[in-house]
Amino acid sequence: MLPLVVKREREYRTAQHTFMARLAVVLCLALVLVLLALTQAAPQVGGPPRVGGSPCTWGPSYWCNNHANANECNVLDWCVEKKMLTRQ
Repeated sequence: MLPLVVKREREYRTAQHTFMARLAVVLCLALVLVLLALTQAAPQVGGPPRVGGSPCTWGPSYWCNNHANANECNVLDWCVEKKMLTRQ
């Protein structure tokens, strides 16, 4: 009977070791994925300006909506040329 108990104890320990090894691999992969997601979501300091960050990147519908916008974006002549605004 003792050899059977020893054999089952070895099987249990082997299964437990395999489970722990697989768990460690899964946890490491999860950590890598979390770190990758965090680095992708981090804002870039000093990078190129974001599109749409300034109203002047919104296009003619914003620029030529009124004279204040056209002057702000320095496109008054363009808006007048395209007949979207008139000179005051």
